[in-house]
Amino acid sequence: MMPVVRIPDPVFERLQSIAKPFVDTPATVIERLLDFYEGAGQAPNASAKGASPINEFDPHTPPGLAHTRRVKAQIGGLQAANWNELVQMAHRQAAKLRDIGSVKKLTRSNVVSGRKEDEGYHYISDINLSIQYVSADNAWRNALHLAENLKLEISAEFEWQEVDGAALPGKRGKLYWSPNR
Repeated sequence: MMPVVRIPDPVFERLQSIAKPFVDTPATVIERLLDFYEGAGQAPNASAKGASPINEFDPHTPPGLAHTRRVKAQIGGLQAANWNELVQMAHRQAAKLRDIGSVKKLTRSNVVSGRKEDEGYHYISDINLSIQYVSADNAWRNALHLAENLKLEISAEFEWQEVDGAALPGKRGKLYWSPNR
């Protein structure tokens, strides 16, 4: 006999939004999420006992961010799944508040109006802008620059991988900036 799990409607709707129609069941979606979670190097209960504490760093002078995996990041309330997505979210926020010409003048990122998908550029259709992806260090600096100019809160929590070249292997870090701080 299999256990029955009751899922609140809002959680079920979230599961439906990532399900493959006519293929997935709630169980297959949950299994795929668990595979993704475990594949990202996150062990169940990683935030519980045994996890390293989060060290907060000056957002303007963080240690090297190479070989980090993003745990969670946000700018102005928009969530990002990795460093370059944080830059995308920063540009989306900028485009909400300013015209694209102003955004292009304000950003430190390499951007092109319209679609460009070579030389490391990635197209962001909702703002009709292509942004060149960069290293984690540059992505943080670029996103922070926009956040400061737009007066938006920005944060990132991450963990260094246990590899050569990582600034603090196995350690966790946090970067945070707020216009009210």
